[in-house]
Amino acid sequence: MRKLLLSTALAAAYCTIPVHANANKIDTVQDLLQVCTSDNDVEFGKCFGYMAGVVDFNVVCFPRHMTYGQLATVFVTWAQRNPQKWNEDSSHSIQAFTEAWPCK
Repeated sequence: MRKLLLSTALAAAYCTIPVHANANKIDTVQDLLQVCTSDNDVEFGKCFGYMAGVVDFNVVCFPRHMTYGQLATVFVTWAQRNPQKWNEDSSHSIQAFTEAWPCK
């Protein structure tokens, strides 16, 4: 019973911690560029998570055995060459991959 009360109290305390709604969002190409060039492992992990989602979306003809790190490098290179895209929705990052590997 004591463990249940402690667990309930901890859960209630955790639920009252304020969370900033935009803290983890990747809304724009620039947001994605920032996480993909971050020295912070957690932030860079978000980049890998985004790359995994791109692969799962299955709209790009990726070469076999592509790593998330290689995908991140292709995206970063594309984004740095296209600063006019930085304020666009992060879904436009797909363009980096369709330009690099057009489907035949």
